[in-house]
Amino acid sequence: MSARMHRILATAAILALLPLTAMSQERWEPVPGVYGGAVKCLLFLDANTVLAGGTYGGIFRSTDAGRSWHYRALSGYSVYDFLGLASGDLLAGFAGGVARSTDQGMTWETLEMEPVGFIEQLAADGNGTIFAGGAQGAFRSTDDGLSWEQLDLDADNAQVLSLLVNGDALYAGTNNAGLLRSEDGGDTWAPVDTVFSGGRIVALCSVDQTLIVPVWFSDIYCSTDNGTTWEVRSGGLDRPRINHLCVCDNGDMLASFYTGETMRSTDLGQSWIPLGTLPRTDGALTMCAGPDGTLLCGLEATGIARSTDDGATWTASAEGLANLRVDDLLLAPDGAVHITPYYLHWLKSSDHGEHWEAVDDVRGSGRRIAVSDQGVLYCAREYVGVFHSEDNGVTWVEHSEGLDRPQFRGFGVAGNGHMYVVLRDQSCYHLPPGADEWQPLGGIMEGKNILWFLNAGSHFFAGTRDNGAYRSSDNGLTWEECGGAGRERLTCLTRDGAALWAGSLGQVYRSTDMGDSWTQLGNETAAVVTSVAPAADGSLYISTTARGVLKLNAVTDEWETVAEGLPRDNVDEMVIDGSGTLFAVVDWNGVYRYTPSPTGIPAAVSPLRVVLHQNYPNPFNPTTTISYTLPRPMVVSLVITDALGREVKRISSRELFAAPDRSENGLSGGSHSVQFDASGLPSGVYFYRIEALPLSPSPAAPHVLTRKMMLLK
Repeated sequence: MSARMHRILATAAILALLPLTAMSQERWEPVPGVYGGAVKCLLFLDANTVLAGGTYGGIFRSTDAGRSWHYRALSGYSVYDFLGLASGDLLAGFAGGVARSTDQGMTWETLEMEPVGFIEQLAADGNGTIFAGGAQGAFRSTDDGLSWEQLDLDADNAQVLSLLVNGDALYAGTNNAGLLRSEDGGDTWAPVDTVFSGGRIVALCSVDQTLIVPVWFSDIYCSTDNGTTWEVRSGGLDRPRINHLCVCDNGDMLASFYTGETMRSTDLGQSWIPLGTLPRTDGALTMCAGPDGTLLCGLEATGIARSTDDGATWTASAEGLANLRVDDLLLAPDGAVHITPYYLHWLKSSDHGEHWEAVDDVRGSGRRIAVSDQGVLYCAREYVGVFHSEDNGVTWVEHSEGLDRPQFRGFGVAGNGHMYVVLRDQSCYHLPPGADEWQPLGGIMEGKNILWFLNAGSHFFAGTRDNGAYRSSDNGLTWEECGGAGRERLTCLTRDGAALWAGSLGQVYRSTDMGDSWTQLGNETAAVVTSVAPAADGSLYISTTARGVLKLNAVTDEWETVAEGLPRDNVDEMVIDGSGTLFAVVDWNGVYRYTPSPTGIPAAVSPLRVVLHQNYPNPFNPTTTISYTLPRPMVVSLVITDALGREVKRISSRELFAAPDRSENGLSGGSHSVQFDASGLPSGVYFYRIEALPLSPSPAAPHVLTRKMMLLK
């Protein structure tokens, strides 16, 4: 048997021994242990199939009674309520109106509704008429939601927060007009009782025609005669704030409270029995009971709690559920990944995202974070100020003097502890080491609309919205404008060893001289680049606002999508840890993780063929830089022609070989650039062509590539 066959069989044997999960990680998945976001509605379709709707997270679906979840639709929207129709179709009320599913929640379409607004409640009567309520009042549909008409509630600016059909009557709980009732299918409405005048009613239910109406921060009222008379049945609760009432098959009522408790009543509200403690203390927004008795509770900021013992005990059960806002993501010098979920603790993972631990225990912390090379932790906390810790988060020192209830847009720490913040009003402040009070950033940076900061060791960088990038070699005390691509709006900047990687409104650049010059990489991204992440194997990934995550193809020099499993295309930020695992913050959908295959082509460092990059700047006047990448040593010529194909300039091999990176008779493999001066040429379209011949003792065909550029004078 040949040596080659031995290698093939050995490789096959190794692959056969690998677990299947190791072969199927070429997709993005929510990181384990970091679930959450507000879950506002739940609906059991059968004993195992459940739907969940969350704040900005859209719709998720579970087929194992809520143990695990998969994203389905409406990412970026808040989903408030579900309704099952007699036809088997499903409706969802969300921030953009009403959506419908005809396949048990697998796919959804948005229905036509005017005016479009938040729909927070859905209900249907026995005749098939559907009612919807929300920020724009109440609506009615008689054709399964295909068309809607707005109803006149005869109440000024009434927002409908709850709906209930009880017999022949329809009830609407509002935010400022109390409880309203219609007995003619929504044509006319009237207040039910003065006891509800001006009250806020976010939940309604009925048990055997008995109405239960909790009034926010007041009492719970009960009526057994369809609203003619009312009695208080608060069961000893003091001014309860009930977010939702759920009626079980046996007639029990379950209540979810703003304060985070859950309770049960078996006697129509005469008494309330506390259920077990939820795994987290966030507000309980909604509850749902399955056919087999499984209870699910949607929480304010941390996803879903699950109980299989009538609520005596609860466990966090939201695997795959990710509708959480994450404000910052960073890779620390020690290789740990840090994230700051909105309104939760600063979290850290040292095992590639398998487990997460809290860095601090301050509620609402971590709007923007940084970790120095010495391990000092820095945290900008919304409405509070800036803190630092030198003992891994055990104790914190506050630096808030001069900042009045700040809201942070940018944060950076230069060498020796110089701190910089950008506030929501675009003002920028600097706090030198040892100083007591923040001072406005002055000099040439005064008034600049700063987007970001980056500490690159010997230099500290700042990117602005309209004036390009600036750098400082003295920790921000003095600044200078960057050259080349740094003069345009760079949306992000990353340091990787001695190289800088920058993204802009559609392009990606690399600099190996701390921003003096830049080389463009790949083609137009057709999206704003939010982060650049070079991998250790030479691959290059970027996150974008409209195309998810892209990877540079070494063969074509084009950006290709790597987005399978991402719930939406707007990715805020991305980093790669030492194992090669990618972490991405998806806008309002939490943190996702991706493990590339160990095989593949290093995209940015070792292309398989000649790559000719787009010139920069373009259009230009009168000089521009032409860059290209060679896979190995080659003899190269560059030819410039006008729009008719007439040669106007040939940059000879002798000129190119004068470069310091020449290799004997040709240029070495790697990236190269040359400046073209169009002085004396008229404005117009020109073409530049590279002719690259491999160094080989045998004849070989040259590589010929052409790109277009424009001279504007």
